[in-house]
This record gives sequence, structure tokens and C-alpha cells, in this order.
Amino acid sequence: MEFLVQKYYFSHQERWTLGVIIAGVGYVLLIAYLPLFRVFTWQCPAHRLLGLNCPGCGLTRACMALAHFDLVGAILENPLWIVVVPYVGYRLAVIIVGAISGRKLVDQWPRWFVCMVEYVFIAFWLILAVVRVASWIKPDLNPHGLLLPL
Repeated sequence: MEFLVQKYYFSHQERWTLGVIIAGVGYVLLIAYLPLFRVFTWQCPAHRLLGLNCPGCGLTRACMALAHFDLVGAILENPLWIVVVPYVGYRLAVIIVGAISGRKLVDQWPRWFVCMVEYVFIAFWLILAVVRVASWIKPDLNPHGLLLPL
């Protein structure tokens, strides 16, 4: 019977990844459902110092909206969650499946697919950055506030 039990040890990177994911999800759920903890919300240094909305501005509020199942509100806060949340779910699945099955899920994905996902994320992030900086420099270019946080 003991031959059915496989021991799996998390690597250093997997432990850190799990810790960051658990801490991040816990933080978002705390501030989403307990208004008392909203005092501890993170403020973007670029927005605080320059008044500029960086590509990450509104991502915490978007995740809070997702915690309340408000997809439209999440997209209005920061559409970058469309790429970030599935990637975090994928990383979590890779670690958990690896722990249960004893083999790495990542090895089964073609390298071109992983590169494509990374390039899509970078391209989306750059588009968001250009739109937000252009809207900050010349607000007439984006009069409706498209891709800007609420």
C-alpha cells in the first residue's frame, strides 16, 4: 500500500509562488469583504507621486470587483486582470497538480505556447501603458477615459 503514496516536495520557487498567491488572494478577499481593512490598501507610487495611472493602477480594485462577481466593474477598473488572473490560476494549478501527481505540468506545454502567452501579456501591458500615459499628457486624446481606472 505504501507504494501508492508519492512524496512530493515543493521547490523553493514553488513555495514562494504559493506564498505570494495565498497572501495576494487573502489580501484581496480581506479588503473586498471586510471594509475595516480597506485602510490598508496599497497605493501606487507612480500615481501618488506623479498623478499618473500606471498599467497596474486599479488592479487591486479590479480583483475586489471580481471577488464580488462584478465582471464589468473589474474591466472598468483595469482590463489587465483578464491576463493576470488566468495566469495566477494556471501557476496554482501547475503547483497543485505537480504535488498530487508527482510530475510537472509545465513540461507538457510547448515552448511556443508559453512564449506566446508571455508576449500577449507584455503587449497588452504596453498598450495599456501607452494609453494611460497619453491620456495623462494630453487628455483630449482619450476624452471618454477608455482604459483608465474609475
